[in-house]
Amino acid sequence: MPLSREIMALKGKIAEDEMKNQKEIAALNLIIEENNTKHQAFIVSLKAQHEIELAEVNACNENLTSLMEEMVPASRIAELESKIKENHVKFLNLQTEAEKFTHICDQLNDKIECPVCMEIPRGGPVYACPNG
Repeated sequence: MPLSREIMALKGKIAEDEMKNQKEIAALNLIIEENNTKHQAFIVSLKAQHEIELAEVNACNENLTSLMEEMVPASRIAELESKIKENHVKFLNLQTEAEKFTHICDQLNDKIECPVCMEIPRGGPVYACPNG
């Protein structure tokens, strides 16, 4: 008999522990459901944020593409720079030549300018100045 009492006591203890465990399991299941709900809401907000950021990235990519289309290739820039240098050299040569011609013209003007009226004859032949 004492063994049957112990068995009964143990069965009672097991039943109590089982009830206690079921209550704990129910409480943990509620916590899990709450966390799942929170996680689902968080996932939805992350997806919405991702969509917004993806749209911004796509807009930036479109802007970048249009800017790249507008850009002048480096080879074209180098070509244009070399043409600018060539034209600058030509300009300097022409400027030097113009200075030479200006100097020659000044010398010719000094030679044919009338010492009396300080005018340069515009027609020919000039034998004497009409002003004396």
